[in-house]
Amino acid sequence: MNLLDLSILNWTLNSSQPGFQPIPAEVPGDNYSALLKNGIIPDPNLKMNEIDVQFYREHDWTFSTEFEISREFLDKRSVFLNIDSPDTFAVVRINGKKAAESKNMFRRLRAEVKPFLQCGKNTLEIEFASPERIAKELFDKLPFPLPYVSDNRVPHQNLIRKMQCASGWDWGICLLTSGIAGKVYLQAVDHARIEHVYTEQQHVPGKAVLKVTAELFSDVAETLPLTVSFNGKTETLPVNCSSGITAAAVEFTVEDPELWYPAGYGQQPLYDLTVSTPEISVSKKIGLRQLEMDTAPDEIGVPLTCRVNGIPIFAKGANWIPVDGLPGNFTEETYRRLITDAAEANMNMLRVWGGGIYENDVFYEICDELGILVWQDFMFACNRYPVSVEFLDEVYQEVIYQGKRLRDHASLALWCGDNENSAYINAPDVPIRDIVCYERLNYTIARAIAEGDPTRLFWPSSPCHGPLDFENVWTDDTRGDMHIWRVCLGGADIEEYRKMTPRFCSEFGYQAFPSMNTVNRFLDGVPARNITSPVFEFHQRHQKGNFIITQTLSKYFRYPDTLEHFVYLSQVQQSFAIKTGVEYWRSRKPVCMGALYWQLNDNWPVASWSSIDYYGNWKQLHYQAARFYAPIMTTALYREGCAEIYVSSDLVSDASGMVLVRCIDWSGNTVKKWELPFTVTNEKAVLAGKLDLNQEQFDARNGFVHLELRGESDGKHCCHTNELWLDLFKNCPLKQAHISAVWETDPSGKPVLVLESDAPAFYVFAELNGTESVFSDNSLTLLPGEPARLILRSCGNTDPEYLRNNLVINDLRSSYTE
Repeated sequence: MNLLDLSILNWTLNSSQPGFQPIPAEVPGDNYSALLKNGIIPDPNLKMNEIDVQFYREHDWTFSTEFEISREFLDKRSVFLNIDSPDTFAVVRINGKKAAESKNMFRRLRAEVKPFLQCGKNTLEIEFASPERIAKELFDKLPFPLPYVSDNRVPHQNLIRKMQCASGWDWGICLLTSGIAGKVYLQAVDHARIEHVYTEQQHVPGKAVLKVTAELFSDVAETLPLTVSFNGKTETLPVNCSSGITAAAVEFTVEDPELWYPAGYGQQPLYDLTVSTPEISVSKKIGLRQLEMDTAPDEIGVPLTCRVNGIPIFAKGANWIPVDGLPGNFTEETYRRLITDAAEANMNMLRVWGGGIYENDVFYEICDELGILVWQDFMFACNRYPVSVEFLDEVYQEVIYQGKRLRDHASLALWCGDNENSAYINAPDVPIRDIVCYERLNYTIARAIAEGDPTRLFWPSSPCHGPLDFENVWTDDTRGDMHIWRVCLGGADIEEYRKMTPRFCSEFGYQAFPSMNTVNRFLDGVPARNITSPVFEFHQRHQKGNFIITQTLSKYFRYPDTLEHFVYLSQVQQSFAIKTGVEYWRSRKPVCMGALYWQLNDNWPVASWSSIDYYGNWKQLHYQAARFYAPIMTTALYREGCAEIYVSSDLVSDASGMVLVRCIDWSGNTVKKWELPFTVTNEKAVLAGKLDLNQEQFDARNGFVHLELRGESDGKHCCHTNELWLDLFKNCPLKQAHISAVWETDPSGKPVLVLESDAPAFYVFAELNGTESVFSDNSLTLLPGEPARLILRSCGNTDPEYLRNNLVINDLRSSYTE
């Protein structure tokens, strides 16, 4: 056996801290995870414990282990060490001698280490220097100041190639970890090793051609066989390697290929690919598809439309941040849960945000399986970065490596240069030096990805209008992608979303508190029942976050009467805000072809823009997203007493049917109804009808408007429901509804919650006190005589008595007292 997996060994963690006693550690893993597991630090997610663990970031940390090497292993011509993601400033010592070093967690470390090994027992030590200290040393050497402009708690992190949000963000915990975030192993070979395998596809009607390229590294000139297997065919070719990197390629033709589609547009078949030398084998799963980003100028400006196999895709989804503050918690289980949750909410795209990491392989593999497209930022966010020769060379190598590592994933849609860096250089009075520096960095990234992955669009920055076009990116909705923050952070009303039609909105959001279960967990016994208490405010990282939540509540809602209702109503507000934007933009299809809200997930328990909180609870936004991202949707706009009814479809086949529009009074009686026929294609939304409610003398004093779409597409039934409010929520005379709740069991044995109401009830939300739970539906409207059945999909406790005793149901009218 010529591969030694070092992650299965027993590892020890030591520190430069005087008096520190070595402790057991795990690899992959990090220093904080080891400290927590060994009971040395309290859980930084709870109370205000994060403050008490900052001391540890000042020190150096050493991961060490021992292993045995056989004579047979050592007799191989080459033995190399592989560390996929060393975090961050690492010096590798084998048997006490320096064998390799790294200063970038976004690059794989591979080094020849045979001269340092010995037959029998060996020691491996990986020493990580304090990233805070190194960043400060780099700052002191700068020829001119380069301030760190992000909302972080450790300065100068823009000078090092480490996960930027590890030093905190306006939603994130500050844990400046050190450790090994990826695979670590030794491999012994007598011949060339495989450095990269990547593919390129060509499609013509009824046929796909896959070109497979393998890059081999050898320290001598040699010839060896390379075997490539794909789609039941195997090709073996001799490769004449020179010293260094040699590329070899082979092509396969697939007749009548099964094409890969994004979720909602078709299936996700994946073909097995294996590339082997006599000693090393690399396997991948390949999705065959044509993917392009349409940015050709049109009569409006510059679109940004993803097309897969010729079909224009309305990108529906969210922004993705690292799943945890501790890399030791980056587990496949967490990745699969979150990406599956995204798919369950009818999403088809996630944006990997530039202040986090190039995600682990399993993230992209699951996206391939589930049909979730990936907008991939490079890891630069909200900052100015150095442009020294050394820094740019590090960036160049990083981008090439990540391009070759990730390019074979069918889900990968585009590469984006950074998050909001270009917007910063267009601020008033920015020195010309900063503009030139930004352009040098952006050009370096563009040049590198053209080498690492020339098969996809490189989008220079988010937001931007295209190459070197960064002017008015916050306000111009006719070109490229937008980030819209004037509604949440700028203080504009939620209706402001309807005053613009972005070609692609890649970031916009609204804050809400996490579930009460999560609140109670992070309070951890602290008697803090007020959002302005120290612990509560500690778990809100935006300086104006709670102010914005409360200010907007007073605009739209009657003020809640308890903390529980405050938390509940913040989630109603969040879901209403995002729903307002998405539904309007979908009704403007194809002018707008993408909406990715900020953000899907949290990296610790916190008030934030997420739709899924840290412990996995779906906020109301995520349940609402399943509706406003539905394959076919109806929505209404209310202007000057008239209701405009729209239908938008992402179904591949045409859909037709009717929208039943009912004016319903506050007791649940239908006062007036219409049936509006529609036919809609995937290409654009349609106006089904325009109704004059003034003529009917129907307004918010009388009731609300309910929409029910019933139709067919390709012989299959499709449906959607929605509501139109005719005034602010707080101005509507809601009737107190009495909601009954009964637990049943479905044929598969899953608990089912049956809800009924004697009057219209809105944003009806069921939770289980004391345990995380996800239902098949939630945050819904209940009408008299129309019960809802909610399947309990996941729950920490399904005991019938527990379910009965711990069920909590909130609705809009019950959240306040007169």
